[in-house]
Amino acid sequence: MKAPFQKREPSTHFGILVNKSAANYERSQVTRLLEAIRKKNNYYTIVEPNSAMELLNQAEALAGMRRSRRRLSPDEQRRGEISALIAAGGDGTVNLVARAALDAGLPMGILPLGRHNNIAVSLYETARPEKCISKILEKKQKRIDYAVVANQKFFGSLGLGLVPILEKHLSKNGKPRFGFGWNRLGNKAASSCAVRNSIIKV
Repeated sequence: MKAPFQKREPSTHFGILVNKSAANYERSQVTRLLEAIRKKNNYYTIVEPNSAMELLNQAEALAGMRRSRRRLSPDEQRRGEISALIAAGGDGTVNLVARAALDAGLPMGILPLGRHNNIAVSLYETARPEKCISKILEKKQKRIDYAVVANQKFFGSLGLGLVPILEKHLSKNGKPRFGFGWNRLGNKAASSCAVRNSIIKV
């Protein structure tokens, strides 16, 4: 008896942008992602930019929105155009890659390697890289909202005023042990806030 014919799903060519400066970057997690992509008979092109601006430029180049200075190998040329992007990093990396994905109309996945990974947790209900890799390769798409501040698109959450200054103090000095320490920290952060007019579009 013949085995039933199974239609092979079309291959996806993933453009992967890796932030090696992410707080919880581990090369082994990136390698695990690449192996999983190959196992599913998909393709990938990986870039590891050295700055936020370079990351955004490379994301736009992979998405076909600008000419890349990278010379494509014959292998890369055979894979065809990028059909999805993957941000391997924290929420900042996700925001930069998502801007390019949104403008190019491409789906995007996240390999969470940052400190908080809030966007990955809200989408995948986990920040465990192996679980997120499975979610990426399921290729189920979900629409998410974005907002615009000062003509810049952003995804997830945005810290205004006291929040980013407080986060900076906590990152530098750690959490206070006692209540009076929190009070002192709050006063210090509040006195550092500059008042600015902002328009937010959602």
